Amino acid sequence: MPVKAKSTSHDWERDNELLRNTLQSLCNQDNPAFKIFVVYTDMPYYIEDVNVTYIQYPFDYVKAKEMSDYEDFVKPQFEDRMAQGVFDKGKRISYACRFAKMQGCTFIMSVDSDDLVSNKIASYINEHKDEKYGWYVDKGFIQLTNSKVLIKVPHNMNHLNGSTNIAQVKLIPDFSDDTKSLRDVSFFIGHGYMHDRILQEYNDTIKPLPFYAIIYVLHGTNWSTYDKILKTNFLKTMVKFVTRGKWLSKKIKKEFGIKSNVRTLSNEQ
Repeated sequence: MPVKAKSTSHDWERDNELLRNTLQSLCNQDNPAFKIFVVYTDMPYYIEDVNVTYIQYPFDYVKAKEMSDYEDFVKPQFEDRMAQGVFDKGKRISYACRFAKMQGCTFIMSVDSDDLVSNKIASYINEHKDEKYGWYVDKGFIQLTNSKVLIKVPHNMNHLNGSTNIAQVKLIPDFSDDTKSLRDVSFFIGHGYMHDRILQEYNDTIKPLPFYAIIYVLHGTNWSTYDKILKTNFLKTMVKFVTRGKWLSKKIKKEFGIKSNVRTLSNEQ
């Protein structure tokens, strides 16, 4: 789990509330054979759990023009500010992967600190340890902050959300302390295309999980602009609630570790 530095946060209190919800969700797995690595610069919300390890991130923030592949890779695809955020997030994830590998993890999932996950994931992975490459989340839900109705996403959830790929460790590049290449830390960042990249390299690829596995919480400052699209296209949003709506039931709350309706400090104030 990559946690942004306080200096790059728009609302540190809200970010910590979202992190709390995500950690509660992750720790709700019905199989205890999993580990969580939280990578931070400034100590965020802390949860005391045997499966959670906090790792202080020791590297400086890298400006876009300082990246070694700025001219040929970064500049043609990203605005400088976006590239900096993508690199920072990607390097935090890559750094955490080093620790996961050292502790013997066989599959690694990058989870953003504002998503909720099904408690079935650890069990499913441990029951299918012989899977060659891994899985991706094809089906999930979207939740507008504080809404009691979810929007079902029956396909291509991996194109909307970053917490959607579970990769066999052999696929994940080893981490280099001194790298300033965005390419080097982009394994989990291009989440919608991981399936295709692995297919091109190995002629086989990750498989879809057979259940709804993620709740993507829209809170105003997500990486994607999907919340703005939903709010701008009011009529289409209402149609989605009607045709794809799913009540946030007690069963779903239990499965995704939601102790109460997901709220943020910013909304409560």
